[in-house]
Amino acid sequence: MPTIAIVDDETRYRNLDVKGVDRNLPKGWNAIGTAPLERLADYPSWIAENDVAVLIVDEELGNRSATPRGHVRYKGHDLVQSLRARNKTLPIYFLTDYAGNTPVKDQIPAVEGVFDKTAFRRDRAAYVKRLIRRGKDYFNSVKDQLADLNTLSLKIAKGEATNKEKMDAAAIQTNLELPLLTQSFNTRSDWLAEYDEKVKEFEKLKKEVQKYLEPKPRKAAKKR
Repeated sequence: MPTIAIVDDETRYRNLDVKGVDRNLPKGWNAIGTAPLERLADYPSWIAENDVAVLIVDEELGNRSATPRGHVRYKGHDLVQSLRARNKTLPIYFLTDYAGNTPVKDQIPAVEGVFDKTAFRRDRAAYVKRLIRRGKDYFNSVKDQLADLNTLSLKIAKGEATNKEKMDAAAIQTNLELPLLTQSFNTRSDWLAEYDEKVKEFEKLKKEVQKYLEPKPRKAAKKR
C-alpha cells in the first residue's frame, strides 16, 4: 500500500499530523509516522519496507528523546541530504517553522516543497491532494522503469544488449535501488538463474504497483 510517511521527534504533533493526513487519503493509501531513526543509514530499508511514496520530514529532529540512546544528532536537512544521495526521485517535503534558516534553504532544491507547520495543519486536505498527485507520479515512474528494465534485462541475458543498453539498465537499477544485474558471473547459467529470479521480483512489484494505481470499484448501495 503506497504510504505517506512523517518523520517528527514530537510524538503528539506527529500523531496529530498522521491522523489528519489519513482522514483525507483516498482508498488504497496509508499514513504512518515515526520518531527519528537512530542512524541515517536505517532510513532506506525503512522506506522500502513501508512502501513510502511520499516522505515528510520535520527540520528539528533532535529536540525530543527519539531513541533508547537519547537524542539523535542530525536534523531534517541532514536526512534529506543522505536520502538524496541514494534516491533522486522519492518525493520529499520539509515540514518546518524554520523555512528561512540557511540549512533548510540550502536543501530546498533537493525537496519538492517546504510546508509551514501552521498552514499545513490548518488545511491538511489541500496539502494531501498535492501529496497524492506527486506520489502517484512517483509510482507511475517506478512502474515504467521496471517495464524498461525487464526489456533491457532480457536482452542482456540473451547477450544481445549494447553497451548503452547495459548502462541504461544499470542506471535504472541504481535509481530504484535494485541489485545490479549487469555484474559479472562465473557462468552464463549463473547469469540466467539470477536474471530469472529478478524478473519474478520485478513482475511481482509491477503487479503491486498497478493494483495501487487502479481506481477502486464503488460498492453498490444496498437495497432496502
